[in-house]
Amino acid sequence: MAFIFYLTHIHLGYDELATLESECARIGIRRSLTITDKAVAAAGLAARVIDSAKLGALAVFDDTPSNPTKAMVSRPPTNTSAKAASAKAATG
Repeated sequence: MAFIFYLTHIHLGYDELATLESECARIGIRRSLTITDKAVAAAGLAARVIDSAKLGALAVFDDTPSNPTKAMVSRPPTNTSAKAASAKAATG
């Protein structure tokens, strides 16, 4: 397992999804917006992330390009569920 602590905490390693629920609790996330692209969503990875967070139904934005820019993911959310999110989770 490897960690990157810069502006956010990034966990890399086998079975890191098992730590997602405790990480959400540690930093107080109650609602999250999952950001992904259509291919990752179609492969089921975004659903696995949402299930692992154990936060109930979460908003998903799957209209990112395969290699998004900071400006693209920093756009304001356009739907009510996304606006209510207390965190963004990029999945790819």
